[in-house]
Amino acid sequence: MSIWIKYGKYHYGSSMVESHYGSSMVESHYRSSMVESHYLSSMIESHYGSSMVESHYGSCVVESHSGSSMVESHYLSSMVESHYGSSMVESHYGSSMVESHYGSCVVESHYGPSMVESHYESSMVESHYGSSMVESHYGSSMVEPHYGSSMVESHYGSSMVESHYGSSMVESHYGSSMVESHYGSSMVESHYGSSMVEPHYESSRSPQSKVCDEGMRISVIESRDFYVTMFTAAHELGHSLGAVHDGQGDAIWCIDIVCFLFAVLEQYTMAKGMPSGV
Repeated sequence: MSIWIKYGKYHYGSSMVESHYGSSMVESHYRSSMVESHYLSSMIESHYGSSMVESHYGSCVVESHSGSSMVESHYLSSMVESHYGSSMVESHYGSSMVESHYGSCVVESHYGPSMVESHYESSMVESHYGSSMVESHYGSSMVEPHYGSSMVESHYGSSMVESHYGSSMVESHYGSSMVESHYGSSMVESHYGSSMVEPHYESSRSPQSKVCDEGMRISVIESRDFYVTMFTAAHELGHSLGAVHDGQGDAIWCIDIVCFLFAVLEQYTMAKGMPSGV
């Protein structure tokens, strides 16, 4: 087996060691190594400073962030962060990011301190492929473990906490912040401070707007009112427990807890002078 060294990067067999100098990291992969590697469908990803190396083995990706930017690609066992099939494309430019999942898919883009994120079908943000993923960022940082089909993600600094339970997700940003919750395949979002835009199907929405699409099990809300967020979350949780609309905004079939959730939301929206029946 030949070992070669060039510009701080050296390879053992089909595994790899990469070195980043500056605001960066040193990271090693040795055949069955556990640092930043994907074995078949699982992944561990770490960011140190503002740089990152991520590698997937099997249906795999190797991803490298240098400085605060990254472009990434794969061809076979090769590079530039694109996955097709059970797939993802992700690129970071400066402090921005574009991430796309095709199949049961997600598209997510970050530009400066803001974010644009799109969901297609009933897919999830930061979709889970295979069984598990762990991602860690240190510096202006984040920790994101996935367990089973679930995920917990935390950012410290200008920060965020994001959790997926089953096919659900709760995501919170504090600072330039956001709260996002998925119950079943439905979703509620709220933004605090500065700013994020997330269109969730064909058309985008304006601030203070909310939509309930019972067929798609999607609810979207963008409001600075915390209580609107919480009541809308309760409303969508009602759907995931089996409550349905009668076309007039009333629940016509539900169990006791679901009726309660619908009743609370209806009472609140009417009291606030908002249209009922969302």
